Amino acid sequence: IIRDNKIYSNEYGILISDSKGTIEKNEIYSNKKDGVHIQQKSDPIVRKNKIHDNEQNGIVISESKGTIEQNEVYGHKIDGIAVISDSDSIISNNKIYVNEQDGIFIKNSNGLIKQNESFQNRYGIHIFSGVDPIVRNNKIYSNEYGIVISNSKGTIEKNDIYSNKKDGIFITSKSDPIVRDNKIHDNKEDGVYIFESKGTIEKNDIYSNKKDGILIFPKSDPIVRNNKIYDNKRIGIYLHNYTKGKIEYNESFNHEKYGILIASSSTAILKQNNTHDNGIRNVKKQDWLDSLFS
Repeated sequence: IIRDNKIYSNEYGILISDSKGTIEKNEIYSNKKDGVHIQQKSDPIVRKNKIHDNEQNGIVISESKGTIEQNEVYGHKIDGIAVISDSDSIISNNKIYVNEQDGIFIKNSNGLIKQNESFQNRYGIHIFSGVDPIVRNNKIYSNEYGIVISNSKGTIEKNDIYSNKKDGIFITSKSDPIVRDNKIHDNKEDGVYIFESKGTIEKNDIYSNKKDGILIFPKSDPIVRNNKIYDNKRIGIYLHNYTKGKIEYNESFNHEKYGILIASSSTAILKQNNTHDNGIRNVKKQDWLDSLFS
């Protein structure tokens, strides 16, 4: 048990290799590399620490497990918490903020990310390179992007994603996540932006975003169903050129332009959507989409 220490100005604050242990109520700061580095099949509990202003990452988990809970992680040059290289951790109830790169970064790993607060980072949560984590019941706000999913799966559910400088959720690079039961609102660009990817977007409340509720870009093929999409600045669901997918059983209303706007080259299937009370038109098929926003 490592408890109630001040650990600073070392190369690593705490390095855990092939071990367990409980790390709690420490202040870990101003170390030259990571505040806490967990490696080589370790499985510690890291709880109620203040981890800040280390020169690289707050916490790194590499080829290990671990329970990371109730920590305050801030002020790092790279990521707040990085889960990499076949790790599978539980990250819960942490407050992660003002890190120069990502609040939580997940690469080649899985795990459960729940009930964290991630704000004022580059990406609130970054899911990267072939991973499939569960991201549940987090508050993600005031980042550049809320959640970015790149070449990955993942289940994103019951989160509150709001007031980010760009998109609430950005799905890119052949990703295929499930995005379910989230509140995605008041982001400065789109609620959900899908770029060259699939994905199932269902049962979300998507509202009051400064551009579109859901933007689907070329070469994407998502399922978008049973969402409530309203009060967005431009369009509820915007299907760009050469998109595919199924758009069904959504309610899209009270947008300044269109409930659903679909390019003439899109082959997406629209089924039983309820669009009403939109500024220009409820559903519109358009030959030259770019002319709308020039």
